[in-house]
Amino acid sequence: VATILAQITRGAGLAAPPPPRPPLRACQALLRGALQPSAPHFKGFCDRLFNTLNWAVTEATSAVATLHEARRPLAQGPGGRRPQVDEQQLTRKVVLHLDLTKSLLRLLEFMCVNVPAAFLSRPCVLNRTRLLEVVPFVLGHFAGGADARRLNELLDASRASAGMPQTIMRVGADRQYTVIHVEKPLYEKVNRAELLVPLVGMLLALWRADAADADSAPGGRGGSGGGLV
Repeated sequence: VATILAQITRGAGLAAPPPPRPPLRACQALLRGALQPSAPHFKGFCDRLFNTLNWAVTEATSAVATLHEARRPLAQGPGGRRPQVDEQQLTRKVVLHLDLTKSLLRLLEFMCVNVPAAFLSRPCVLNRTRLLEVVPFVLGHFAGGADARRLNELLDASRASAGMPQTIMRVGADRQYTVIHVEKPLYEKVNRAELLVPLVGMLLALWRADAADADSAPGGRGGSGGGLV
């Protein structure tokens, strides 16, 4: 579902790819209608969105920490052992959860740009609070601190080993090796900026919507009745 929504929201946001084709624009119009605060399943959708995003970030950072530990040189000493892990499987888990995180952040950015009332209107004060909690939560994991350092070190190590793609080999009946899959290096699969840019897009979109709403009502706030801060 997140992959489908990521395709539908193409063309919206700060780091957006080229504008979507007409069929996707029609899907975006339907999505905007479904995300209106008056829509019947709006509250449940928002709850699921925030909960899944928090889970994806937590799972991604956990996988990054495990992979980082597995690749860290083992300290010298008697009896020093590290549990064996499947690094390829862990790498896929990291990429999977980071992709999910990116897709959900882009969906939130799409909502901020196209349906600011979902965060600024009085009935949606909880959404605004949760959104403002998401920003430092994501920044704390991917922009600074120990989690970001571990991810950076994994990406740097991946760049250092560029040109040596991991391959999965199969031995045929004639004892010849056949390449059946070539793994891209981690740094080609993970772009940390794509996790951070949507945060800027969210805040900027809501700031603009809030300012426009205030300007439209001389002497007081307009229809949203909320406020970003």
